[in-house]
Amino acid sequence: MRRWCHLAGICLFAWLPVVASGQSLGGPRAETLAPRTVGILTGFRPALTVTHLDGAEFDAQFNWEVDMSVDLDMFDLGFLRGNLFANVETTVGDELRSVDPNQNSYVIDTSVSVRLPRGELVTTFHHVSRHLSDRANGNSVSWNMLGVGYGDRASIGSVTFEGAVRVLRNVKHVGVDYNGQYEGHLRIARSVNDNLAIIASADGVIVQVDQQMFGRETRRGGRLEAGVRFLTGVTQADIFVAWEQRIDAGLGVLSTTRWTQVGIRLAPRS
Repeated sequence: MRRWCHLAGICLFAWLPVVASGQSLGGPRAETLAPRTVGILTGFRPALTVTHLDGAEFDAQFNWEVDMSVDLDMFDLGFLRGNLFANVETTVGDELRSVDPNQNSYVIDTSVSVRLPRGELVTTFHHVSRHLSDRANGNSVSWNMLGVGYGDRASIGSVTFEGAVRVLRNVKHVGVDYNGQYEGHLRIARSVNDNLAIIASADGVIVQVDQQMFGRETRRGGRLEAGVRFLTGVTQADIFVAWEQRIDAGLGVLSTTRWTQVGIRLAPRS
């Protein structure tokens, strides 16, 4: 339990002094753990999340968010696992029309993880780029990071805990002031029966910045989520509510944005 207290502490620390992670900063990531299966192309985990955003300061830009991701285990040697993760996030508002996709963020992670007696230790190359949609794009906005992380899972009765931490440092960035980030997350699921579970999660991220670029200091973001999970033979559907403080929610937004969320997430049954 001490291990899980440490993980929870990192998440909580990331929220101080402004509680609850940005999707682009600390958000979409590959599964921290995967079953041991020796072979090639041993894991394929697509996911689709549709979220309604409420309470944002930029209502015309941020009404809905759609995330589509693929989490692919390229190879598994038992003690070593190679992964490719890709995510496309589309933000939908009503600035120009009633349904107005206005910006996209692309995340690509390549990672190699080592299975330890407890958990997995991972090294990651993390790339993010942002683009306006149906609008003229100006200067390029992207960043590339290298980092390490650790994740573990434990169960107590019908309750499963899964958590991870990750440290990333920037190796190249264009149009942003990010130097590095520290992130952590904790997932909790309590099984009610074979077809229903109660879920909750906490994410936190701290982003170090180059103060000379935009004249601002360290950024903090985070997210709290709770909901229910419905399980079928091959699929799980999460219906959730959340509160988030997101760092730099989009192009041209150099601030933290707070909103509540209601959404649905579809993924293969884990």
